[in-house]
Amino acid sequence: MKRRTRKARGYTRITKVGWGHLVILTLGLMAAWNTGTNLLYIIVGGMASFVLLSYGLSFFLLRHLTLHRSAPKAAYRGCPFQVHVRVENHRRWFSAASLRLQRGNGTQGGGYVGHLPAGQAARLSLEECFEKRGEHSLDGYRVVCGFPFGLIERHRDFHDEIEVLVYPRVHIVRASALQRVPSASQMSSQSSDDGDEYFGLREYVPGDDIRRIAWRISARLGKWIVRELAQYQSRLVVLALDTTYNSTIDDFNERFEEAVELVASIAIMLLRRRNEVSIITPDGLLEGGDGKGHERRVLELLACVTVSEEKSTFSQRVSSMDSLNAVVFLISPDPEAWGTTTENGCVLDPRELVHG
Repeated sequence: MKRRTRKARGYTRITKVGWGHLVILTLGLMAAWNTGTNLLYIIVGGMASFVLLSYGLSFFLLRHLTLHRSAPKAAYRGCPFQVHVRVENHRRWFSAASLRLQRGNGTQGGGYVGHLPAGQAARLSLEECFEKRGEHSLDGYRVVCGFPFGLIERHRDFHDEIEVLVYPRVHIVRASALQRVPSASQMSSQSSDDGDEYFGLREYVPGDDIRRIAWRISARLGKWIVRELAQYQSRLVVLALDTTYNSTIDDFNERFEEAVELVASIAIMLLRRRNEVSIITPDGLLEGGDGKGHERRVLELLACVTVSEEKSTFSQRVSSMDSLNAVVFLISPDPEAWGTTTENGCVLDPRELVHG
């Protein structure tokens, strides 16, 4: 997504070096006034010209500048992503110099442009990161100029309305541990024993049995290729996420985020193994689907899922999936429920599924 920023009015501030310069200028002026020495007046006049030149140039160099920035539409929680910024100088004759780009309120580091000729543009790549899921707006950027002496800095804020959808983190899941869950009995596992029906070849996915690697083909292609055997009898897998708030859990929010990330990790792993995945929460339902498009829909749903107050219809929704001959996995943020069996199936234990 690329958008031109809206320009706000500029602000001026005196730097620490500038304040020191003004103190010396004041003392010099008082000395020249008391003694009447022409040399002191000359020195004071030169120092005053530095102040005026700093203010005038910093004000002039920020004029006729525009910012454009582009950012991805989506990113993963806690993972840095690149934001590309284009600074354009629309003057015909004069260059811009010593431009500092800052994010937000100026407390975070950004980029630097030492020299920007007239009629040209500079490209910068800045790193952004969000620690929470959901839709987030990027902070406005600030261009700061203190050329040439750094006594006075003038900055101008640029704002736009770029939003980034933050997905939950996706971890590597042990597929073998998932198949040992009792509710997976409807699945015919893709074992490597003799007699399984050959299905085809595909690229290696973390969690695959290394005994299925086709070594000769992998060496020829330069990447890991595995033999895929018989597909699951039931390709539809339902991930039931219990989002009901539990006041007895002290760190409920942290546990809830872990549960959301577990659902995302399992769903991505199953989709890349050509399964159909459906997600049920107390507040919503994502119909089963497969492929890259459905992978994006799963992440978009989980990016916006929130804590619900009650789960009166949650069990009914999960029970209704039995008629579809689907495999149901339950995910709960309650550690005491991990590994237990309910009327709808067994609750997954993240400690047995997620690597690291």
